[in-house]
Amino acid sequence: MTPSPSNHSSVAEFTLQSFSENPQVQIFLFSLFLGLFILAFTGNSLIVIVISLNPGLYTPMYFFLINLALMDVLSASTVVPKLLHNLMTKNTISYGGCIDQIYFLSRCMGAELLLFTAMAYDHYVAICQPLHYSTIMSKAACCLIASAVWAISGTNATINIIMTVRLSFCGPDVLDHFFCEIPPSLPLSCSSTYINNVMVLVADMFFALFNFLLILVSYGFIISSILKIRSKKGKKRAFSTCSSHLIVVTMYYCPKIYIYILPGLGQSLKEGKVASVFYTIVTPALNPLFYSLRNKDVKIALKKLCPFLRKLLAIWQTDIAENNGIKNIICTTTVVANLLENLVEEKKAISFVGCMTQMMGGLDSGMHTVMLVQLSFCGPNVIDHFFCEIPPILPLPCSSIQVNELMTLVTDLLLGGANFFLTIMSYGFIIANILKIQSEEGKKRAFSTCSSHLMVVTMYYFAVFCAYISPSARYSPEKGKAVAVLYTTVSPAVNPLIYTLRDKDVKAALRKLLVLTVLVGVAWPESIRSTKCTCFVFRTKAADEVA
Repeated sequence: MTPSPSNHSSVAEFTLQSFSENPQVQIFLFSLFLGLFILAFTGNSLIVIVISLNPGLYTPMYFFLINLALMDVLSASTVVPKLLHNLMTKNTISYGGCIDQIYFLSRCMGAELLLFTAMAYDHYVAICQPLHYSTIMSKAACCLIASAVWAISGTNATINIIMTVRLSFCGPDVLDHFFCEIPPSLPLSCSSTYINNVMVLVADMFFALFNFLLILVSYGFIISSILKIRSKKGKKRAFSTCSSHLIVVTMYYCPKIYIYILPGLGQSLKEGKVASVFYTIVTPALNPLFYSLRNKDVKIALKKLCPFLRKLLAIWQTDIAENNGIKNIICTTTVVANLLENLVEEKKAISFVGCMTQMMGGLDSGMHTVMLVQLSFCGPNVIDHFFCEIPPILPLPCSSIQVNELMTLVTDLLLGGANFFLTIMSYGFIIANILKIQSEEGKKRAFSTCSSHLMVVTMYYFAVFCAYISPSARYSPEKGKAVAVLYTTVSPAVNPLIYTLRDKDVKAALRKLLVLTVLVGVAWPESIRSTKCTCFVFRTKAADEVA
């Protein structure tokens, strides 16, 4: 859903206002939002996986929790990647991109508000009418509620988009926000926004205030029923069941009402950016923590999942050990061969096809290469690097590279950030188990087993993050060349030494190979002599026959 600017709208893109123009502050915000996005994506994905793999969690509460986790992932993915991209480059967004952000964000926020009400109703039935719970909250009823949530939120988002597209945007084009949202975008229109303001206010009254009142009423009945419980243990358990939901609802509704309701009532919106951070980034990142750390069932399911993750990690590490050498050879051959040729030759050049092939064989996938092939390169043609790589190539095209930069950032976050987070999480479990070992020798042996991998991971990720995820506005060609040497030449060369000199099994295998080589070397000369003699005799006989 990406409409182009209408005939009566002359604005092709909007300029977004970030939090600060200070480079140090931007680096801090980039790191903070990147960490929150990785936490939101991995945490909510883990919630979906844990609930899906445990039949004991197939209950209405966890069914709604899966829907909430999916909405959190979609909401964070709508805002954060573009925000990170803008912290790296100029703060702009196309008209179509702005409309897309408004649509998906409106849909996610409306769905989450309705889901909070559905979860509050589920708690009400479970505590106030426990005998009728299985009848009221049946599988069909839960599916009907979830379908209604998605349908109502989708209808609301569609109406908002239709009402926004009909507006004329003829300047100014500066949006005083870090992403596209309805309240800050309406003042930019040069046509009447009265109907839009009324529609936004009506929608917010329904989605925010009406649902908030329903939640308050539900918890009024819930608290009344809990206070009638005689045992302190029962009261504590009942309050614990609802506390996570109450915390999330409070964190979500307060900034939401501030952003959407107060402007419609004529109040000024001074701290809208800070408030928006809560329901677009912070809440999706913290939801998995609230629903997992405060929930015994989820914690038990996570503990059951840990052995599976450890087995998966073991298989993954074995696959890496088997294929790492081949990948290192391919990566080094792709870069170093052409580099050596350019060091000898006076003309340091590479063909367009060779450049695309180098990126295919190196760190970048075919998807990036396909996107680069579609760009127009009309000059200059000087790459300030010693091989073809995406960051130094993107400034060269004379066509728009916004999609390429965004796609590069998203894939780097998933392949780099998410895998780095999984590696840290894996070693968190590993260190926790090592510390439980009583003997010092056992601890030392366990740490020694992991140290080689940790050294390689640290060296590799440091270089890749510096080259790919560091903000391009402060990208230094000299720094890019230096760190590129680490992951294209130094790391493949040092990996065999690190994995062999610190690994007893590999050293034992190398000794066997050395002995075998010596034995073959002893027998080899005799075989060579025999072959040579046969050859010479044959050639001599042939020479005699000719004579």
